[in-house]
Amino acid sequence: MDQILAKLVNLSYELLGVFLPGFIFCLFILLVWWCTGDLLSVLTSGGIPALTVDWLEGFIRKLDVRLGVGLAVPAVLASYFLGNLLVWISRSGRPDPNANSWHLLWSSLFLKIPKPEHSYAVALGPLFDRVREKFTPPGAAGLEWRMFYPVGKAYLARNVANSLVTTYQNKYTFHRSLVLGAVVVFWLCTLALFASAVTNHFMHIAPRWYQLIGLIAFSLFMVNGFTASYRLHWGRFGDTIITELYSLLFGPERKSNESK
Repeated sequence: MDQILAKLVNLSYELLGVFLPGFIFCLFILLVWWCTGDLLSVLTSGGIPALTVDWLEGFIRKLDVRLGVGLAVPAVLASYFLGNLLVWISRSGRPDPNANSWHLLWSSLFLKIPKPEHSYAVALGPLFDRVREKFTPPGAAGLEWRMFYPVGKAYLARNVANSLVTTYQNKYTFHRSLVLGAVVVFWLCTLALFASAVTNHFMHIAPRWYQLIGLIAFSLFMVNGFTASYRLHWGRFGDTIITELYSLLFGPERKSNESK
């Protein structure tokens, strides 16, 4: 049973932290495609048709079981690959003590999604010092956070059945990937907006203006909101490792068992 639970935990990261962001990103791209109207069709000389309700209905009618399966497999692979790509790129941000929302938004728009300055709450420092003593080899200096948290996480995985550590890790990975996906949508829509101004002037080819501008505003809202929630869950990930280890190692039940 423990092995099954461990595999489910590992699978939850792949589903929530990798596949789901990739799938949502694919939906974002479809929204961008729809909002651009005939723009892509003109720019690609008809290579990419305009996404309309009539075109989509006609495409769905042509689907049969074999074609549906044939499209589902590449869609799943694309979602997984894009999800991994979002994780790889989004994790490149550096710790940033500036929590101003405008600063976070600006940094994220240039693919530098800022991490919190601290990996756990400063107020938990005394608990962290007490806990890491248990995992520090005799005569060695206290473990730094980068060395400590994988060991602590592995210890909790073996000894705590309902740990929240993986939950917060999945959440911050998911939200961080959504930030990057929303950033890509913002720049695609912005480029489409400028390109449409040219094509509308010279060729009278325009996108769905209101929808395109609305998608730009929505992507900025997502970048701002999910940057904040990513940083929040990043901190809670570290807080939970420390507090769960402290409760496990020094809680009342442990003390009563040691006194017997």
